[in-house]
Amino acid sequence: MRPARTPQHLCALKTKTTTPRERPNDPEDIDSICKHPDFKQLVRRKQRLNWSLTLAMLVIYYGFVLLVAFSPAPWGNRSAAA
Repeated sequence: MRPARTPQHLCALKTKTTTPRERPNDPEDIDSICKHPDFKQLVRRKQRLNWSLTLAMLVIYYGFVLLVAFSPAPWGNRSAAA
């Protein structure tokens, strides 16, 4: 699986030595993209979404674990007779 591209990773592309065909843009273009207010806003919105979804997933997971731990009657029944 390919790692996620962070803004720092994108800005680090300018120092990476690649062939001209592999380089997406010139270093000046990447600098201007990294400094652009819209790009910075997009990065902040993406990070906020990532943290929000992470927090929601943790609440759901640990909420279910606590529900089973402290209210096992409806959740702890066996589905088949032993």
